[in-house]
Amino acid sequence: MFKKTIILASLICSVWLGTLVGNYYFHYFSRRLLKDPECLALVNQPPPPPHPQPVPPDCLTSWPGPSFFYTFSILTIGLMSFVGFLNISRELRGKRGSLQDGDVRFAIACTILIVYLTMLSFFAFTLDNPPPGAKPFLDALLTTTAVVVGFYFATTGAIEVAKIRKGRSEQDGDAAKTTPSEQSGERE
Repeated sequence: MFKKTIILASLICSVWLGTLVGNYYFHYFSRRLLKDPECLALVNQPPPPPHPQPVPPDCLTSWPGPSFFYTFSILTIGLMSFVGFLNISRELRGKRGSLQDGDVRFAIACTILIVYLTMLSFFAFTLDNPPPGAKPFLDALLTTTAVVVGFYFATTGAIEVAKIRKGRSEQDGDAAKTTPSEQSGERE
């Protein structure tokens, strides 16, 4: 199980770091291409005629942009996290074939937390200015993350309290089933 956890963590970190490195190189090459006279002429040209000529593939306009890489990596990290934590939760419980109470809840809470931390790091370590809607989006995601993680711990606590109460009521029921003669015989 420890091996699977290490593999999951390394996959998530490699996608995360790959996205950050890809963003860095995107900005490096885009600045370099903007210094190229051919690309500068294409970027600063007037509106194209009705039948524009194709843009050479080595210019900035053929790049999908960092938002594509961020979106793809967040989706990948989210899916890997959910499936990985679901498998880890099943292994921790010792039953491999079926889902137990709390497996999906554990996977969802961990996935939401990892996706939030990933998005927060992307906005913190990016070289370009965050888009205008980034701050309200991160605030809304923070609220969602707090609610999901809070409900995870609250439901886990409620389930444990219910188990404790059920165990006490069963012990009280067993004590009530004994007869007075059995109780007096136990004392002697």
